[in-house]
Amino acid sequence: MNKNELRKIYKNIRNNIKDRNIQNEIIFNKLINLEEIKNADIILIYVSFNNEVDTLNIIKYFLKKKKIAVPKVNSDEMDFYYINSFNDLSKGSFNILEPTTNNKVTNFNNSICIVPGLCFDKENYRLGYGKGYYDKFLSNKNIYTIGLSYKETIIKKLPIDKYDIKLDTVIH
Repeated sequence: MNKNELRKIYKNIRNNIKDRNIQNEIIFNKLINLEEIKNADIILIYVSFNNEVDTLNIIKYFLKKKKIAVPKVNSDEMDFYYINSFNDLSKGSFNILEPTTNNKVTNFNNSICIVPGLCFDKENYRLGYGKGYYDKFLSNKNIYTIGLSYKETIIKKLPIDKYDIKLDTVIH
């Protein structure tokens, strides 16, 4: 199966997950107790939408504890900007909440990037939405990466190409 066929299948699977709230809570608890998260100063994290694993509770939890930055798409690039509260977000590209601040992250020392995906494989590769923003962003940075996935969206093996970035871990 090619990536576009897999995207259709896994969007549908993700949209029909029945115990989403339970899984979100399990993922949240695993994530906040991860040693790498505890030791990080900066958390680069997507704002969940369209039945993605919930990151709003994660962002809320860490806002007073860590520096939080969320992505913003600028034409074909994606950058991360620090936020201090949910008031620093408004709908942007693809109807996703994006930062309204101009406080761009330029130093990625001791940061972690929480990466979205439609599905993930057992080797920690991800299938994104096909635009390549995260792979491009991560390609020249040494940042610890974490994928968040429902158990139904973990598969044995994804088709990968030279641009696909392997994540450090996937929590499900």
